[in-house]
Amino acid sequence: MVDVFLKMLYNQIKYDFKKNGGWASKKNIFVVALFLWGVYTVMKTYGLLPKKSVKGKHVFITGAGSGMGREMAVRFAKLGAKVSLTDIYEPGLKESHTLARKVASTTGIVTFVMDVSNRDQIKEVAK
Repeated sequence: MVDVFLKMLYNQIKYDFKKNGGWASKKNIFVVALFLWGVYTVMKTYGLLPKKSVKGKHVFITGAGSGMGREMAVRFAKLGAKVSLTDIYEPGLKESHTLARKVASTTGIVTFVMDVSNRDQIKEVAK
């Protein structure tokens, strides 16, 4: 039943496409482009497209001592990225480092205690 309906729908769309000028029609091209964009958006939303790998890449995370920064540190470490963690709160930073080490597939996790609003500290850590 469903296959008959889909075949009828396909034939109607094909007929309308030809009737409205085929590929020469700007309207048809717009509708096809809109449809393809919708399919792409749905596939991206539901994770059906391949994701970029961060394995071996360097990720620098500020505010890694708690909250979102800590969660990002753990997730990137789990994905195999080399992670540099910074925060002004040292105990929280150490805890984030420990959590990231537990799940890390690499050993490239480095921590820096620094205030990102202080230019001198940023320059010192960059060295």
